[in-house]
Amino acid sequence: MQDSFIKFSSITQAIKAQQLLKKLKIKSELERVSNNQSYQGCGYKLKINSNIKKIKDLLIKNNIKFIN
Repeated sequence: MQDSFIKFSSITQAIKAQQLLKKLKIKSELERVSNNQSYQGCGYKLKINSNIKKIKDLLIKNNIKFIN
């Protein structure tokens, strides 16, 4: 499966997402988005190698905000 990215406007939301995924034994890497790629605020992304739709559904269910 190919790596996918989920973007976040704050480090807080990105860390919450990473912690949730870690509890579920889903590997992810937190990266800072460069200024040119940032949509709002700071700009962070999680790189994951899993079903992106499933991950986004988990984040929504757990009230973790991300940028589509």
